[in-house]
Amino acid sequence: MTETIDEKEKNYHMGHRARMKQRYLEHGLDSMADHEVLEMLLFFALPYKDTNGLAHELLNKFGSLSNVLEADSYALQSVKGIGANASLLLNFIPKLAGRYYQDRWRELPTLADGDDLLEYIKTLFVGRSLETFFMLCMNAKGQMKSCIKLAEGTVGEVVVYTPQVVESALQQKCSYVIFAHNHPGGNTKPSRADVEMTRSCYNALNMVGIKLIDHIIVCGTNVVSMSKKNLLKLK
Repeated sequence: MTETIDEKEKNYHMGHRARMKQRYLEHGLDSMADHEVLEMLLFFALPYKDTNGLAHELLNKFGSLSNVLEADSYALQSVKGIGANASLLLNFIPKLAGRYYQDRWRELPTLADGDDLLEYIKTLFVGRSLETFFMLCMNAKGQMKSCIKLAEGTVGEVVVYTPQVVESALQQKCSYVIFAHNHPGGNTKPSRADVEMTRSCYNALNMVGIKLIDHIIVCGTNVVSMSKKNLLKLK
């Protein structure tokens, strides 16, 4: 029986997908270009479509693989052929990567661990395209009791209120806290609002016997310590 054009196309795509999967199994992602990584990822959301063209369209529109994965779901769906399932999958990947990196810390770093503590803080912001504010809560020995997300804002701002910070710190029964938030826009310099909020919280926490050790700003792989810049409190 002669195959129809649709059947031939379907068989071709199935064969192509099988070859790409085998290539990944044998050689890993290092053997694949960015458009091929996207193409293969989309296999799992679009089982019957040619995802090669879609991968190229996404890269052309957003500029890079990381930009595609960090794009808003609605922006992704503006590309014809990308529906709710595909946009959810793409958006899910960097969030999953962040959770993976955090989970790899079998023992949470302490205040004494210095560089390890900064590396842990960086993992909190993997895959986050919006400004997000965390508070690390430590006991009297400098051991981390918890790490709580206090707020999530926009690409350029996150708002945290001093009473909210004090209440959360008291609930955690901690002796020390470290603030951490990200600047997705690319500027590591603390804003005036960052400095004012930090100083307000420093004073308020001090009044209830809790010491603010530092406020770390994360921008990609770079970190800035407001403590080292002498910005925690008024001189």
